[in-house]
Amino acid sequence: MVLDINNYLSNYSSWNSLRNYIIETLNLNLELNSDQETIDKIVIKSIREKSKDILLDESEVSTFDKKIRDYKNNNQKSLSFERTNLYRLLFVLEIDDMNEIFSFCRNIIHQQELSARSLDDFIVLCCLKLHISYRDYLKLNKSYEDRIKKMRLADKTLVYHITNEHKDYGIATINSIDALEKYVDEHIDEFARTRNTTYLMLFSCVSWKAWEEQEWINFFNIFSEDAPENYKSFTMEDWCDFANDGFGISNELMTKLIFVTYNGLIFDEFIDDEHITAYIIQKYKEDYEKDCDRPYNKRKYDTIYKILEKYRKDIQGIKKSLSIKDYYLRVFSLAQNGLSEEQINILAGKSSPYRNAFMTYDSYRDMYLRKSSSEIKQGVYLLSYIHHYDTVQGDYMCDENLGEYIPEEHICDLFNPKGSLDEQFRYINYIMAFGGFPELNENDMFNKLFMDVYKEVMTDASENESPAELKMIFLTKLSDYLKLITDKLK
Repeated sequence: MVLDINNYLSNYSSWNSLRNYIIETLNLNLELNSDQETIDKIVIKSIREKSKDILLDESEVSTFDKKIRDYKNNNQKSLSFERTNLYRLLFVLEIDDMNEIFSFCRNIIHQQELSARSLDDFIVLCCLKLHISYRDYLKLNKSYEDRIKKMRLADKTLVYHITNEHKDYGIATINSIDALEKYVDEHIDEFARTRNTTYLMLFSCVSWKAWEEQEWINFFNIFSEDAPENYKSFTMEDWCDFANDGFGISNELMTKLIFVTYNGLIFDEFIDDEHITAYIIQKYKEDYEKDCDRPYNKRKYDTIYKILEKYRKDIQGIKKSLSIKDYYLRVFSLAQNGLSEEQINILAGKSSPYRNAFMTYDSYRDMYLRKSSSEIKQGVYLLSYIHHYDTVQGDYMCDENLGEYIPEEHICDLFNPKGSLDEQFRYINYIMAFGGFPELNENDMFNKLFMDVYKEVMTDASENESPAELKMIFLTKLSDYLKLITDKLK
């Protein structure tokens, strides 16, 4: 079976499921045998009329109405709800139950659910629960505007389970505006733009505790400002305590760990540490001074990480481990002789139906180093998961709030030729839910192609083919179809 790539070129929104939800929520009385166009007009008119009672003024009502119409018409700029219009939609529909809000985002409009770890999402969830008016919500949100703008992509420390704590012990217990403000002020340092679960799942190398004692010593010999006091005299027990206390690692230190892990800069015992440090500082000064008269956003050497990357070969010789660029291409090229960087950039284009699954290297690097305010997208998360699914540990399976428990023996079985398609898709959807993302759905072209290629590969699979072999067949076929698609998108 060969797929017709013309079926995977259009942008689609989740208008049908949203329309049906609005009909049910607003109890709209529709005449029998009404045609689809008539029903759509009734729904759009009804949601506009209701918004007049909720939103601030006619200007905001018109902006919201335009968004709904664009969403219905599959306007390529309006295939998802950005935060402002998503919040408006939730207030207009008066969804006040937290779990229903999560379900609405994931299952109706097929977007990542709101996160109790994100301050602006947290405030919205509380206000909806407390039935606070949209006008009063805006006033409250305004008071936290500066702090919301300063939120990092991920929290400054890798503290686990904060999202659930904000949900189960924050939102669940807050019963007034005063209680909301008090809770936010007491926990302000814990909020971030996205949950660490998503970030950690996307970049598996963030598991810094896997480092051995000598690797930490080498690291601290160069980055002495990050070293614990008296680390050179640490006993084995001290190192054990240090590793187990790793949940408090700073964002700045994590950035360095990520970079050096994938650039192999410091772990060569034949290189003199002092020489490396002096060399980096000298080159940094030379390049920065040479470039300092150019506009800030044009400078090539504004961070030490770019200096490290530029002079890595001079410092260490032939590369012995993956760079961030290597990791990027390994994920988005999909297979050996897979997508080129040029083709990846086409798929990541603003008008591409595949922009939720692909991104440019610059965007990826900035997100990797937590220098970007952009959120991680569902398709990017899915690609990264498929890339390293066989290394996922059993503790990903233990959250009872995300659905029925999935046995640990299925963890490395995603391409098991003996498994049913329903079982395999159910597992993928569980992983998507773990990151707060929607299930695979045909409204997203990458999801649609992903599912159809998976069905094609697994339907034709023999029981003699191993999961690893089938994974490579799948990624190669997916890459081949995407190459054809990029030719159409040029």
